[in-house]
Amino acid sequence: MANNAKIVELRRSGKSFRQIADEVGLSKERVRQILDAEGDPWTARARKRSISSRRTTVIRLFHKGLSQEAIAEELGLRSRSYVGRVLREEGLSSRTVQVAKRKAWLMSLDADILAMRKQGLSFKTIAERLDLKNPMLVSQSLARQGVIWRSPIDRDEVVRLRHEGLTPKEISEQLGASRRQVLYALQQANLAQRRGKRT
Repeated sequence: MANNAKIVELRRSGKSFRQIADEVGLSKERVRQILDAEGDPWTARARKRSISSRRTTVIRLFHKGLSQEAIAEELGLRSRSYVGRVLREEGLSSRTVQVAKRKAWLMSLDADILAMRKQGLSFKTIAERLDLKNPMLVSQSLARQGVIWRSPIDRDEVVRLRHEGLTPKEISEQLGASRRQVLYALQQANLAQRRGKRT
């Protein structure tokens, strides 16, 4: 305990951890631990400054595009749990960023789809131009935007496409209409399918 009092006294006189350690014959880390236990304000302040600096570095590296693993490695940490905790506390977790990127992508996609639809392109053509696997994604995009494209479909166009050999499903994709609308148009043109035979 007398050693502790001497360490505190040396610290108050302005000596560094290294100088104190050399004088009392302890390691620098042990001196820091003793001063911490004795409530040394300089030790607590230095630790806060160090933690704040590390947090700032985590955020800066994250914005540079580094993964949590890469940030942990850069800071010499054994695991990425600290990095993940800092990013979650700052609202920058990987999940948050992924959701934000998806929202931005959807907004851009929705704008492109609306512009192409205003040009009169079919759902199928829009889907092909935007590399979408299913034309129904075009319909969903328009619905998300509150745009209703349920205007009556051109019955002559439905009949023409049916005579070309397209199935009602293919016609609905081509025209961006529901299958029910296509079947109704075919029924009106006396080209309705028999019940039980679905194509």
